[in-house]
Amino acid sequence: MKRLPFIIQNAWKYILYNKFSSIVLFIAITVGFVFPMMALNDVNDLLRDVSLSRYEDAAGITVLSYLMPYKDGEEMDAALKQVKETGAFETAGFLGVENQLVYAGEESYSGMVAGVSRDYLSLMSCELVEGSFFSEEDYEGKGERVCLLRYESGLVRDGVGVGDSIEILGNSYTVKGIVRSPRIYGGVLVPYGFSSEIFAGAGGFLHYQVITYSPTGKTVILSFPDQLTSSREKGVEQEKIYLASVRELNRYRLMRAWIIIVFTAVNMLLLFMGMMVRERYSMAVRMALGISRKALFLEILFRNLLLMLPALLAAVVCYPVLGYYIKSINRGLQAVTVLQAGLGGVVIISFITVFILWFSFRKRGVAALLKK
Repeated sequence: MKRLPFIIQNAWKYILYNKFSSIVLFIAITVGFVFPMMALNDVNDLLRDVSLSRYEDAAGITVLSYLMPYKDGEEMDAALKQVKETGAFETAGFLGVENQLVYAGEESYSGMVAGVSRDYLSLMSCELVEGSFFSEEDYEGKGERVCLLRYESGLVRDGVGVGDSIEILGNSYTVKGIVRSPRIYGGVLVPYGFSSEIFAGAGGFLHYQVITYSPTGKTVILSFPDQLTSSREKGVEQEKIYLASVRELNRYRLMRAWIIIVFTAVNMLLLFMGMMVRERYSMAVRMALGISRKALFLEILFRNLLLMLPALLAAVVCYPVLGYYIKSINRGLQAVTVLQAGLGGVVIISFITVFILWFSFRKRGVAALLKK
């Protein structure tokens, strides 16, 4: 252990002396990190959605679906209050959703815009990624027009963020926050107090969801005079269907991630092997001069790890830039993905170092290598 600082110093000097080889390895390791991180982050995003989509008390949750003309906030609140007084539920929230054209700068997006009540977001376990949630003033439809963007939406993927403005039906809305909400319809969420200017003039039927919570698990269907269809689904039923579909999707994503990781690891192995086999003679010379195999192994390992750490940092920096051009990946790189990639890189590089040294000296003594 006393020689460890000296070994690390030698590893660093080797990197500086062999600049060209070091740059090639640095670029290769950086690329080797980026694509597996894309696959890992994709899987971690889905796992985070699964965690967020589990209700705290699924047996007490009921989701009611309606198709009916626009109802203002007072109508919806009155209907919920009337049924709540019967003891059918303790808490309820509602959402109305319709397809709209949304503008952000010179880009246009066709997608679902949802008007949400305060309790709807809390019962749906909406997680704040950036910015802030709506205030009481926002829910009442007072003050500045504001909205939330879903973390998974095309707007966020294209770089629209907190503080930016979007336009819906000629009205400008300031993005107040970005949220992760896998179960909620719509890429843009507005407080229901602002929904009349979006939905009231539509003339058609809106999709409504009412989510309720009752400790007893019993909920009656709300009655509206002009509703066309209605359905009721318990939280446990929703979770069963949702989690089954997620498992299928995640199985595909895991398979894709493993293919990318294995392909990258094999390519790294061949690259390192080619460069280190070329150095067998110089390694043999150093061993003939007295350096032990253990010290040589540690020096080569630290040399590779010293290249790996800045390469990992470069990959993290490059990731959102690549995400801007590769629309299919999520630019929100999770901390757990970076940790997984870093630990995986250490394991792979350690294995490669051990394998190559074993391959180089397994049947050859130092004299034989020097003679060759």
